[in-house]
Amino acid sequence: MRRFERGPLVHAIAALAFAACAEVAFAQARVREHESAVTSLPWAKPLKSGPVRVAAVVPRDGAGDLVALEQDFDLRVETYVFDEADAESSDAALASALAAESDALIVSSLKLADLSTTSREALAARVRGGMGLFWVGFATSGEPELREFLAPLDLAPEENPPDFTARAGGAALADLRPGFDDATAYSGAQARAVEFRFWRQRPDGHAAIPLTPLDALDAPMSVENYRAIAGRALLWAARRDPEAALLRIEDRAPEGPDALSTPPQLPPQFVERVRQSAMAGVLRSYAVVLDRPAPRRYALRVRARYPDRSIEWAYTAEESIDKGATQALLSVPTGAGRCFLDVWLMDGPKVVDWLTQVLELPTLPSLGVVNFGRVVIEPNDHLRISAQVRGRLAPISDTSSSRARDVLFLRVTDSLGRIVAAHDAAAPADAAEMIHELALLDLLGPYARAEVFAATAGDSPLTPWIRERAAYRSANLVVRQPLPPGLALFVDEAGEGSFAGSARRRALAAQGVDFIFPGEEPDLGNIAADGLRAIGRLDNLATTASGSIDTGSRSGVAALRQAAARYASLRPGLYVVAGANSAASPADALEESRVSIEKIVRKADPRALVALLDGDFSAAGTGGFRVAPADPEALENYEAAHGDYLAVRTPLPEGDRAFERGRWLPWLCALHQVNALWISPRGIADDAALLDAILAEAGRVREGFDVLFARARLAPLPDDPRVDAPKKFTGLATRSEFGKATIYAYLADPEAAGKATLRISAGSGAQLYNPTAAEARALRTLQLKLRPGETGIACVLPYEVSRIALEFPRSIAQGRRLTIRATVKTKGALPGDHVLRMNCFDLAGRPLKHYSRTMIAREGAGMTWLPLAFNDAPGTYRIVVRDLLSGTEAEEWFTIQAPAENAAGAVR
Repeated sequence: MRRFERGPLVHAIAALAFAACAEVAFAQARVREHESAVTSLPWAKPLKSGPVRVAAVVPRDGAGDLVALEQDFDLRVETYVFDEADAESSDAALASALAAESDALIVSSLKLADLSTTSREALAARVRGGMGLFWVGFATSGEPELREFLAPLDLAPEENPPDFTARAGGAALADLRPGFDDATAYSGAQARAVEFRFWRQRPDGHAAIPLTPLDALDAPMSVENYRAIAGRALLWAARRDPEAALLRIEDRAPEGPDALSTPPQLPPQFVERVRQSAMAGVLRSYAVVLDRPAPRRYALRVRARYPDRSIEWAYTAEESIDKGATQALLSVPTGAGRCFLDVWLMDGPKVVDWLTQVLELPTLPSLGVVNFGRVVIEPNDHLRISAQVRGRLAPISDTSSSRARDVLFLRVTDSLGRIVAAHDAAAPADAAEMIHELALLDLLGPYARAEVFAATAGDSPLTPWIRERAAYRSANLVVRQPLPPGLALFVDEAGEGSFAGSARRRALAAQGVDFIFPGEEPDLGNIAADGLRAIGRLDNLATTASGSIDTGSRSGVAALRQAAARYASLRPGLYVVAGANSAASPADALEESRVSIEKIVRKADPRALVALLDGDFSAAGTGGFRVAPADPEALENYEAAHGDYLAVRTPLPEGDRAFERGRWLPWLCALHQVNALWISPRGIADDAALLDAILAEAGRVREGFDVLFARARLAPLPDDPRVDAPKKFTGLATRSEFGKATIYAYLADPEAAGKATLRISAGSGAQLYNPTAAEARALRTLQLKLRPGETGIACVLPYEVSRIALEFPRSIAQGRRLTIRATVKTKGALPGDHVLRMNCFDLAGRPLKHYSRTMIAREGAGMTWLPLAFNDAPGTYRIVVRDLLSGTEAEEWFTIQAPAENAAGAVR
């Protein structure tokens, strides 16, 4: 056996192994204090040079950006809004803004040609006096008049213009930033101006940043960087140049030993292991470089953000930049893959400057081509994932863990953040393709994300620390969810792809909305990611000269089939045939068509539901999806066959009784056995409170009453001796039968002048219940006092409901189905059919809406299950089951078990 001398390389190896544990512990301690609390950090607040006074002239719905900019920067913003369709209002808004004391003026979506001579002269005077100008144009290639306007003011384009994107993560926004790159910076002796030109339409709520394609990058992160770019431009226009600026961040990580310094006696695998360890250390060295010698000592604040991984941490560095120095060396515990590294230059608590640099950090093991197989899946399905993995050339053996290995972690998370599938497997030592098939069970929501991580780990689960340092790939999947039971909620809402539009859609989904209309390409996946489904709009396709649908020609049939197939990914889809394809009468359009539209669309998607609507959406359609106005008398002419969708479509009500009329709409639908409420807001800004009130009332209806009345059999409401109703009761009264129960429901007229009082008696040998009361009690008589728009329910049963018995395991592992059996116990007679509503509450007592269930208890017995996720927190949960006929409740607890420590295959 040949011997060789112990040289520097071997000493380095020993030192590296000895320091591995200490280095990891130090790095984790450095960020642990802040990593869980970080959500966002202001870019420049408080600003070293003091707050900037800003006047902003923006469209009426464009103030969203300004609020966010004021949170991110040390600004004092006064906003003046105008109507884009009214030139006079824009002129008046600018005049008011120019009268205010300000350091800079933001003007968005306004044309110089619309301004009066007086306003143009006032603007010129303020700019000549030193006010900065930030001009933003949407759907334009520029404002030719702006350069001509600024020329007499001695403002000319900069010969070396500042790149506002360079130090704000612009490299990663290459596909998103048109407009920022089309910026022009003007400067003169007294003032500065910046013009941004965006070729896209201005998204709702935005005035300074463009529409953001959500599938291109982590949306909140990209919007945060967009605001950094806009803020830099605004501060530059206001002449707030920092006393020292951060130029760049240089990677100073070692490259590992080269071939000339490597002893030839060492095995190649051993040398490769040393090289990899040196390059992929836990702490990585970076040089932070200034544009000039520091006039004073500066502290440094550091943050790391990882796109799509929901990982972010920040801390104040121990290192600093000394007075007179031009750089500082940082040791940062950055991970692997793409990372946004943010550094702030701080003078005490105040921000001097900041910089964002995009890093592509090496990973080992690394991922090559990853194939997720499909992008459309079912709620219960299989997903095959193949990944090319390049692992280390030698087995891992160090002082930290003798069981360390390269691992491929796979997981699928639905739109509610529930991990529904997880798997890990040892990665090969050389480049190889690994194929795994994940079983997906009980996905909730219309969207899921599949993720692949390749990292070095032992038997540890996929912790945030490992996720941060893993090679990473992901894919967004659309889940074909069945139509919701009971009452579905539709809202007219633009399917806009901006971050503001996404936030709006997420808010609607949280309020229980199921569908939005229209859902246009290419935004269908983003709509699903926000927790909603889209109603497709098939319009302006293959029309005849008379405007009806030309389904007799091959081109017409092909066009409709192709359009329908595009929405089939959200199957079962909802399609609206509208626009030029709607004739004056939908029936006429069908008669003129030699092939049924329903047949065409159902051939592309057999489970599709089709609506044929005229221009004002007031006519009935065809097939399984019909639309009716929200009129009680009109609804009586519609009989919803089993399985059909009958939608009530209504604009938000107006007038003094708007809230009362709005709140009765969900009950109107339920009592008429209509299974969809389609709301058309006039304007979200004006009608948000009313829409919220309607959705809140719909939430109460959907606590199982929608299912109860949909399954009940409507019966005549003759003069009933058990009901004492006032002669002038003008609301809606219904009588229905479900099992052995008789249900009386009363919806008070929202236009009524005062309360309506009704008295109901149980009758001989019967029990009377108020299922909406807080406490369940068997009564002989029940008095309902209803304010305008309120609903009262009384239920008569031939027996007394004594309790509800629940059976289920009291302890269960994460990721399993918790099967629950409920039995209605009675006195006096055997129970009939009941409807039971089950709600689940987490450790903190918060309701878990995605685990709410409505079950039909045939002859008093029903069963359902909770599809627990792999990342549901271990601990005790509470289940409450309520009988919707009597109001009787049962409450029990169960425990989700924590996984065994270091259990193999655990992925979190």
